[in-house]
Amino acid sequence: MSTLNRTNLTNIKNNFQNKTGAELHSQGTHRSFRTTAVMAAAIACCLTVTAFAANYFADGAIIQALTGQRVEYGHTIDDEGNELYTITFDASNIVEPAETRDGRIYFTLDGSDTDITDYCAEDAYYSYEHTADDGNRHVILVGGTPDDISWAEFIWDENGTSVGGAGLHYNNFIKPTWAELAYEAYGLEH
Repeated sequence: MSTLNRTNLTNIKNNFQNKTGAELHSQGTHRSFRTTAVMAAAIACCLTVTAFAANYFADGAIIQALTGQRVEYGHTIDDEGNELYTITFDASNIVEPAETRDGRIYFTLDGSDTDITDYCAEDAYYSYEHTADDGNRHVILVGGTPDDISWAEFIWDENGTSVGGAGLHYNNFIKPTWAELAYEAYGLEH
């Protein structure tokens, strides 16, 4: 688990965005898909909520994603009167919502083992929605091909306010076309 404040998060984002995959690889930062996905998800998740965290999470909140990530938001004022916002992200329990078997993509998060291959492509995605007991609406999207699947989870509260999500998990540093289309369809920032 790690705790990030807004300044640290901005520095991480800027450093990460200013490097190409080749530069990251040459610096010895090449990671497996899962490790890269966890890092990208942590950054994406935190960046997704930073813009409204000051207002929406002033009293703190805990968001539990269906895919296992947990985000805790905090707000304090230090001795000098500075407002400090913290985001604690735990990605130690990630559950992949889909898997590939025999050249097919199966949605497995809900236990249904549904074949979603025909819904997925480089420019198409499968959408699963669930309303949790806390009233939060979770949307899990899976797109790509059996050789290159990727996914994202987004969460809205009972008032329809986006409260973040598990970010976008994909194999390289280029957002998939299906994700661009999904962000637009759900009114999310790119």
